[in-house]
Amino acid sequence: MSGAPSLAGKRVVVATRSFASTDPAPRLLLEREGIAVVQPVPPPRGDDLAALLDVADGLIVGAIPLTEAHFARAPRLRVVAMHGVGVDHIDLQAAAARGVVVTNAPGSNDGAVADLTIALMLACLRQVPVADRAVRDGAWQGVVGDELSGKTIGLIGWGRIGQGVARRLTGFDVKLLVHDPFVAPEVIVARGAIPAALDELLVRSDIVSLHVPLTTETSNLLSADKLALMRPSAYLINTARGGIVDEEALSRRIEAGMLRGAGLDCFAVEPPLNNPLLALPSVVVTSHIGAQTREAIARMGAIAATNVIRVLHGEDPLFRVA
Repeated sequence: MSGAPSLAGKRVVVATRSFASTDPAPRLLLEREGIAVVQPVPPPRGDDLAALLDVADGLIVGAIPLTEAHFARAPRLRVVAMHGVGVDHIDLQAAAARGVVVTNAPGSNDGAVADLTIALMLACLRQVPVADRAVRDGAWQGVVGDELSGKTIGLIGWGRIGQGVARRLTGFDVKLLVHDPFVAPEVIVARGAIPAALDELLVRSDIVSLHVPLTTETSNLLSADKLALMRPSAYLINTARGGIVDEEALSRRIEAGMLRGAGLDCFAVEPPLNNPLLALPSVVVTSHIGAQTREAIARMGAIAATNVIRVLHGEDPLFRVA
């Protein structure tokens, strides 16, 4: 940074494949400060990551879990910069106990996740993957779907992404129900949506879309009992976190015809090996790509790199989580 001493000799480990993958600028930000950047491919996990942290001053991480054991192996570590927003996979107490600053990049991928949410809604309703597979298999047949227009959409969570989804739905002539106990009802009404209790939203919605972080309060929020409230013709869309949904219960209900399907970008365990949801043709899945657009990756990288540089210079980061 201008006028600041060089950070030559500092070492930053990058444990996410997407950092600087669409634009070299974030990596160049670090290198211009004299920082050595170590970015193994594939990204290290578990003990492999812990071994690299022995001599790391900073870490830029994606969705890889960071435990107390990692922090115990990192005597020089001063900053963990999330290449994205959610930090539920990082042991924040362990970081604080060792004086490690944890940062994130809010706002960098909101639009990308909102876009994918709409894409999954349409893919489910119009059975795009089913039609795609049929044509590739040589079957030229009609696949009957449903229109998004006129549907009741239930948004669980009214943060930046939830509101972004609502804006994108404006042209589809839908009715919006919103459940968020942390937002005043009049705020939701002012944006043209209808505040609703969780159970009411589940009962009334044709599509339920999740936009909340994974916390102790939201873990298993959509339990078997809650999923049972949804109408058989409804779809569930999840571009938030897998642990919010009881995946076994979701699979059983779809297989039994008590839910029409789901669009899932995230799972409780990733990758979702042997997950029964993958065997259901009415479930559209993607590989946690909500934030993976060229534009969002560049924004996340720039913020993460800046957060690292500022902390290593002894300054406050742009966005501090802990």
